Amino acid sequence: MQVRSSIHLLTGVLLFLTVAGCKETNGNPAAEGKSGAPDTLVDRPIEPYRAELVDVAFQAASEMPVHPFIKDRSRWQEKVVGVCLELDQPKLALKYADRIKNWRRGAAYADIAYHLAKHGMKEDLAVYLERAEQIANAVNLEQWRSDRIKIKVARVHTLRGQMLRAEEIEKGIQEGGETGKLASERAAADGERSFEQAVKELDALVASGQFDQIRNAQLGYIALYDRHYGERERRDTVEQKARDSWHKMAVSIKIDLLLSLAHCSIAHEDHAKALGLIDEAQGLKDGAEWMLLDRIPVTARLAEARFGAGDKARAVSDAEVALASFKSDHEKIRNFERADALIPLAEAFAAMGESTEALATYRLAVEQGTINPNARTRAEDLAANCLSMAVHGVEPDAELWALIRQIREGLVAPW
Repeated sequence: MQVRSSIHLLTGVLLFLTVAGCKETNGNPAAEGKSGAPDTLVDRPIEPYRAELVDVAFQAASEMPVHPFIKDRSRWQEKVVGVCLELDQPKLALKYADRIKNWRRGAAYADIAYHLAKHGMKEDLAVYLERAEQIANAVNLEQWRSDRIKIKVARVHTLRGQMLRAEEIEKGIQEGGETGKLASERAAADGERSFEQAVKELDALVASGQFDQIRNAQLGYIALYDRHYGERERRDTVEQKARDSWHKMAVSIKIDLLLSLAHCSIAHEDHAKALGLIDEAQGLKDGAEWMLLDRIPVTARLAEARFGAGDKARAVSDAEVALASFKSDHEKIRNFERADALIPLAEAFAAMGESTEALATYRLAVEQGTINPNARTRAEDLAANCLSMAVHGVEPDAELWALIRQIREGLVAPW
């Protein structure tokens, strides 16, 4: 169904009034958005506990005072929108996006448009692109923020095969870290561009020597690796180029890349290849020195991938050892960072079907999030835990729900 011209006109007027009349002193749009569009978005049915977890996360983020915490507040609100889309809840995502008070609202609208395009939902897609672009073009908005929104808009056009429009937007991007982001989208797209053209574009990003561009290229190599998995020669070529690109990069980035390739192999049911990649990543992890804060999440991700590749007994054992190390040495981690270590471990237990351990680990993470006297860090930890449980399908029991609600109600000064 095409969007009627009158709807476009009304939406444009509303967006102009919203953005032009409501800017913060730093140039960010400050007012909450208004829907102004037909109620055509439909959320997929999900379990009530997931919806409540998402709502608690948004409430926690929204309790942060706008001044001086607008950046943290909006960043977490945008994360909630992202989880809504991951759970196929575009209508709920829009509800939350409308309440973001800075430029991240524009980024959220662009993400909603991308979700609609990815799911073939063309109705009113242009409305959300227009909202995003209006905010991106707001007077006095810092360039990197404007470019962040615009590249998300360009991703939508790329996904829809509107390459000329995407390229037009990309030419106007000035922030270096954003300019290569469409390369991975183009690499994954089923279009007329050849494999050789895609590789040439990614190679050019690597040749720039710029860290952000190389990371963007690596995402593109992963997309090509997945897309051409059944073509052994091309797959091997892309894998080698990905490996060549990580010269002088941190061990953590090399592990990220190897695990991304491993997950592609798992998706194609090539468990032998996946285990080889995982073992290589494990060797890198074992050969480096890590702070406990960083070692536990890496171990969790390795365990989750290993489980997916079929080495289930070792995967569960590795995760259990990591949990034991947290319990014995958690004082080595600052209290406001402990959830960062525990949440990936809880997610790994959930992915491995260890529901009891997953729930217990989330409970431990939530408990650790109550220690810091600063309400802002408590709000961030609560939001992170709730969003993770919603995505990974871990329902809190009565005891954990009571604790979650207690923390939510206790988010008061000092911030």
